[in-house]
Amino acid sequence: TLTLTDDDATPGVVLSLSSSSVSESGGVATVTARLGHPSGAATTVAVSVSSRAPVDTGDYTLSSPSSLTIAAGATVSTGRVTVRGVDDTVDGPDKPVSVSGRAMNSHGIVQPGSLSLVLTDDEGLPTVTLGLSSSRIEEGGGSNAALVTASLSHGSSEAVTVTVGSAAGAGTVAGDYRQLGTRLVIAAGETESTGSVTIQAVDDGVSGGDKSVTVSGTVSGGRGVSAPAPVVLTIGDDDGAATLSLRLSPSSVVESGGVTTVTASLSVALGESLTVTVGSAAVSPATSGDFTQAGTTLTIASGETSSTGLVTLTAVDDAAADGDKSVTVSGTVSVGGGVGAPSPVVLRLRDDDGMPVLSLVLSSSVIMENGGVATVTAELSGASSSETTVSVSASGSSGGYTLSSPSELTIASGATASTGLVTITAVDDGRDEPDREVLVSGVVVNAQGVGAPTAVRLRIVDDDGEPMVSVDGPRVLEGAPGGGSVLRYTVGLSEASGRAVEVTYADAGSGSATSGVDYVAVVGGTLTFGAGETSRVIEVSVVGDGLDEADETVEVSLGSALNAMLAVGGVTGTGTIEDDDAAPVVSVDAPSVLEGAAGGGSVLRYMVRLSGPSGREVTVGYADAGTGTATSGTDYAAVVGGTLTFGAGETSRTVEVAVTGDGNDEPDETVVLSLSGPVNASLGGAMGTGTIV
Repeated sequence: TLTLTDDDATPGVVLSLSSSSVSESGGVATVTARLGHPSGAATTVAVSVSSRAPVDTGDYTLSSPSSLTIAAGATVSTGRVTVRGVDDTVDGPDKPVSVSGRAMNSHGIVQPGSLSLVLTDDEGLPTVTLGLSSSRIEEGGGSNAALVTASLSHGSSEAVTVTVGSAAGAGTVAGDYRQLGTRLVIAAGETESTGSVTIQAVDDGVSGGDKSVTVSGTVSGGRGVSAPAPVVLTIGDDDGAATLSLRLSPSSVVESGGVTTVTASLSVALGESLTVTVGSAAVSPATSGDFTQAGTTLTIASGETSSTGLVTLTAVDDAAADGDKSVTVSGTVSVGGGVGAPSPVVLRLRDDDGMPVLSLVLSSSVIMENGGVATVTAELSGASSSETTVSVSASGSSGGYTLSSPSELTIASGATASTGLVTITAVDDGRDEPDREVLVSGVVVNAQGVGAPTAVRLRIVDDDGEPMVSVDGPRVLEGAPGGGSVLRYTVGLSEASGRAVEVTYADAGSGSATSGVDYVAVVGGTLTFGAGETSRVIEVSVVGDGLDEADETVEVSLGSALNAMLAVGGVTGTGTIEDDDAAPVVSVDAPSVLEGAAGGGSVLRYMVRLSGPSGREVTVGYADAGTGTATSGTDYAAVVGGTLTFGAGETSRTVEVAVTGDGNDEPDETVVLSLSGPVNASLGGAMGTGTIV
């Protein structure tokens, strides 16, 4: 064995970078390896990167595979290994990393030294911004605080501390708000602050308009980040606009030296003082000689609502009985913007020289209802130095009289009796009623110290006789066996009465029907008509049977009347029970129609019907019953009675009544059409009440 001893030194590997610094936002450095002299064996160099604070592995990437090869006999590596920067969007210092390698071959190799690569930061310093949860808060209520926050335009590698301060704006004082907290912190790498700083409004109860607070901040940390721009917070005033008013104490004084004090007050306090200049002026017939004024200026201090200073008015006695007088007290605002002038107040100077007594006089205290007239005059117990005007009014007994217009009486200065004429005329209402009473009173219009007169009473004597009471003779179909119907007797007054009317009634016992057999026995009683009512109904129950028989009658008689007279021949009502077992029943309906315009009108169409067709000709008479509330010839054309004929098999006929339209607002009115004298038929609903709507 022969050993050939190598006499060449072991080569060393040297690493190199294409650049010693690259941008963190994707910059690339290429790593290569070189031998000092060739080696007889291939050399593999494994490249690695290690970070140094504040760098972490996320700030760069190493290409894969990450090894370089130097062929045997060569000195320069082949292959490509790169280190690439990774952008972190956070401002910070440049970041150094170490690039090293581990070389391997069969002959041993000298290991390369490490290289330094710098990742240069490209973000620049971030900017700090202050924010408010609301740019406006209110003095009082639930929305009276705003939260202050801080934010960075992008992250910083260092924590940023913002110290918050606040300063009162124009028209704002430190007591208008309070700051809770001062420190906000934005952690390294973050953009939003933690910590709590609040600006809270304080209600001052003063009307001073909206206020403002400037919120600013100073910054520490963040590698020299600049202070943020200030923000402005508005504090809304909730006290409303202040109104100024004047007050007199007292508001009236006697003319013989009475004194009143003038004060001024605000509805809410102001943030500045206010000066009111007070003036006064006589209201005719008062003159400037009837009073004096001392002082002119009142002051309301800032934050106060009541004035200081002294302004008084003193009445001057004129020794004349000329009635009370008035002085208008007004004010102007000479200092203190934004507040309007107060409304004037009136001081009454009460005359103390005695005034004459005013009386109303009636030409008669009693007049008749049918057009009686009473004249009203006014008198003074003594002459007055000023004209006296009295407005006369009347009350009671609505609609029972008229008062002349105009209704004023005038007593000239120096006179004691009135001129002009006021009359009260009675209006006849056509109703029997008690006498009515009217209260006549007066009001002094020009109010020159003369008191209102005592009211006087006028009696209007009723001249209407008692109404007549009568009862009609209704007709009704008998009804089926085991059933029956009802006879309704209408007891009516000839006219409405102003008093309650009572009428007694009983079974006359003279009808052809048998009590207890054909109808239920009538128990006598009393009907009561309220004031203004004209009709009441007596109901008699009919007992139906199955017999074809002649019509039967039930007679109801009226006995005595209170506040009414029994009509001659109208005290007995004969009700007819019509047999319904053979012939058809004829009846009339109750139509309604709109009245129509004045000058025009419409038509009430009464439908007269048979209960069923008949094989014979049926006739029935009809006429105006005259018991409706409408007036024949005025509200509708007079109904000319006649006879309706139904041919065999026919069941209906029409009666037309022409309605006269008008423009009056009035109750609905009725026209009652009555049927009579049926032939080959029995009469059912004999009355058809048509309604003019």
